[in-house]
Amino acid sequence: MEDNPKNPKYITDIAHELRTPLTTLRTHVEAFIDEVWEPDKGHLLILHEEINHLEQLIQNLRKVSKLEETELILNKSYFNISNETQKIVQSFIPLFKKDNYEINFKIEPNN
Repeated sequence: MEDNPKNPKYITDIAHELRTPLTTLRTHVEAFIDEVWEPDKGHLLILHEEINHLEQLIQNLRKVSKLEETELILNKSYFNISNETQKIVQSFIPLFKKDNYEINFKIEPNN
């Protein structure tokens, strides 16, 4: 999903992402009202997860909105990804050696 609120696909994707947890919440609550299900811990946990999902979506929308409000200046830089990856892998070697594991890796040089 492209994070551009002016993009119609973005808006459609957000609407879908919001509809899914709302539908789950609605169907579960209707099942409780109609006494199809008892509001037991299992069903309530599902509702809780969907509420958390909605909260996360709303937080993400707020972040995108704030990004749109500010002028974002990116400073691009070039770096050698091979060297950086090698440093990262090497930083884990002592942890693995401590538990008698060995890391084997081959990173192609970045030209």
